[in-house]
Amino acid sequence: MPDWLLHQIETQQGITYVRGFGKHVSEGRCGTCGARVLRARDDEAQSATVDVYTVGRMGEAWALLDGRATWRLAGHSLLQLWRRHEQNIGSWPIGGKDSSGPVRVVVEHRCRMFIPQAWRES
Repeated sequence: MPDWLLHQIETQQGITYVRGFGKHVSEGRCGTCGARVLRARDDEAQSATVDVYTVGRMGEAWALLDGRATWRLAGHSLLQLWRRHEQNIGSWPIGGKDSSGPVRVVVEHRCRMFIPQAWRES
């Protein structure tokens, strides 16, 4: 997990979790394969479990072609997941910035299907 992400998760304040899924991102382990994952309810109130690594444009393209959903990891003091759809991928391009900071994208977790190192963001 990137150091900046670990630090931001550790310093979140006032988080409420319901059976491991709160509105704000929490770190955990996949119950099936044991991989490190992030969990939260996304902007559509759906439970999301994602890999801990952010991806670049090639990583997101690979994930979408593989049928995996992607989310924007956003927030200043409290990280949240925002589901990416074709209409907002162009509005929030990876590497861009808006009022909540840089656009960082994470991918739906699938057991033993790791994101290639070359497609991860540092």
